[in-house]
Amino acid sequence: MTPALRLPCVLHRAKASLHDIKLVEVSEMNLGRQLVKFTEQLLKLEQDLYPHTLCEYIYDLSQKFNQFYESC
Repeated sequence: MTPALRLPCVLHRAKASLHDIKLVEVSEMNLGRQLVKFTEQLLKLEQDLYPHTLCEYIYDLSQKFNQFYESC
């Protein structure tokens, strides 16, 4: 199963919502911080018109997710 499909599956099996999740591990916190930056990145993209900033954000997000996936 791919990581993109695994996360919703894990939440469903745990019968948890995003509000129930507590970030304890460093990799969880790093991923959470990166996800929170999404809106900021979109606003920056809209203002500056530099599409590469979104690509960089997505690349960083994928690295954080892989670190999270490996450690959990």
